[in-house]
Amino acid sequence: MHRLLALATGATLALPVVVPAQALPDLRTVSYHGYQVAVPRSWQVVDLSADPRACVRFDRPAVYLGRPGAQQDCPAHLVGRTQGLIIEPLAGSSPRAATVVAGTGIAPSVDQEIQVGVEDAGVLVTAVHGPSDEAAVRRVLGSARVVRGGSPAKLEKPAAARMAPAASIVAPGNMIDQQAFDQCTAPSLGAMNAWKASPFKAVGIYISGTSRSCSQANLTASWVASNASNGWSFIPIDVGYQAPCGTRNPKISLDLGTARAQGADEASTSASAAGNLGIGPGSALYADIESYPTGNTACREAILSYVSGWTERLRSLGYLSGVYSSASSGGRDLANAAGDSRWLMPDHLWFAWWNNVANTDGGQYVPAGLWANHQRLHQYKGDHNETWGGVTINIDSNFLDVAGSAPAPMTDGVYRITSEVGGFDLDVRDCQSNNGADVRMWDRILTSPCQQWHIVNVTGTTFKILDGNTGKALDVIGCSTADATPVQLYDDWGGDCQTWSIEPIVGGAYKIIGTGSGKSLDVAGCNPARDADVIIWPFHGGSCQRWYFTPV
Repeated sequence: MHRLLALATGATLALPVVVPAQALPDLRTVSYHGYQVAVPRSWQVVDLSADPRACVRFDRPAVYLGRPGAQQDCPAHLVGRTQGLIIEPLAGSSPRAATVVAGTGIAPSVDQEIQVGVEDAGVLVTAVHGPSDEAAVRRVLGSARVVRGGSPAKLEKPAAARMAPAASIVAPGNMIDQQAFDQCTAPSLGAMNAWKASPFKAVGIYISGTSRSCSQANLTASWVASNASNGWSFIPIDVGYQAPCGTRNPKISLDLGTARAQGADEASTSASAAGNLGIGPGSALYADIESYPTGNTACREAILSYVSGWTERLRSLGYLSGVYSSASSGGRDLANAAGDSRWLMPDHLWFAWWNNVANTDGGQYVPAGLWANHQRLHQYKGDHNETWGGVTINIDSNFLDVAGSAPAPMTDGVYRITSEVGGFDLDVRDCQSNNGADVRMWDRILTSPCQQWHIVNVTGTTFKILDGNTGKALDVIGCSTADATPVQLYDDWGGDCQTWSIEPIVGGAYKIIGTGSGKSLDVAGCNPARDADVIIWPFHGGSCQRWYFTPV
């Protein structure tokens, strides 16, 4: 006696039975706990009760039978997703509250997962698929039957208490010259506690993205909160669209408008996932764009457009934008594009360069003047085992120099003002003292009064910015409000083209907005070179509009 199911996915703890499918020679039947499904013969079948530390990975087709282990032996770095099933006991499982469907209901695909509680067999079935595999995996699910041997159980949806917490954790936060590790699947709480004996202070976690390869059975809001209270910080990672000239899927569109929209949509998804884990605004979220062949202009510009959309959307949601990529591909392409005003640069750059040197030096790939204000992460060693507190995990090792929180509100004082792009200081050319003296970006000269700016409050967040040499005001030429109008020195007369709103923004920087124009103080063309011009331009939050104030 059996009953055909409309849909199912799952994993169980009992001994599986694998027999030839009677319908098609390219299929075989997998039965467990009274749940039977026909899968392609090429799929691996993994009995998790026999191997509880097996890595539940989705980069290759497989059926996993049993509950995924809390501490799995996964490679450090896996990317990509194809078809697969996990079939586990329904009793004691943790289905998603919003998407799990009982019985024969048609479950939606959420984050490329379909989840069904098969109450007659007592199993929870999770089907995963890649961007183009949903129809194929639904055909597999459509072959499912309930047969003898099951243990019926009721689907208990999570209570309201499991709803998303208040997103209050800032990640990675301020991690100056600290070590971190990343692993394909979030380690168990026991493993994390054991690794408190290690030199690592932060852990990379794969929170979102259609190309995540590993299961994330441990990754919950309570896991994040427990580890945060134990002193851990986090590097939240999204593995989504990949280079159009690379081998991985799904690919970023070669149409620049579409690519930018893809980046924005991915950012919204990732920010939502972060919030559900309790990781809130002020945090940096990192788009994982794996290594790709360089030299293809269309491919490079598509990636830069995707990163621009990712960055713009995250900033609008109060998050910092981060990008992870190989130093020799994504790292170098982003560095070379830093002076191009068509693109928005991420707030943090995380580059993979396995040179076994624990620092944030980008070598020949990322010049020292870019991402220079606590904005770098370096993955310096990949895919190796380390043992701490008696627990061995396969990891990538990283060195961090990042700051995530907003600085304090501006106060009166004397400061050097440094642009994020290029890392040069705001300077009066040749210490000229006349009205109309040119203001530019230049190397820091410690003894120069022409790089020491007196910040004088007018009201609220509005300030005058006065030259330390002459007392003249930083002024928009002709009080113009037009884009690209240069700034100059001029006698202080208190006009609204000489007053500026100076407000902190996440990442340790400030924005400087002209009172009269409503536009940002800006390094022209996002030029990272010495002697770059300084203008006003509509605010977009890029590196040429992010300013750092160092008290003199």
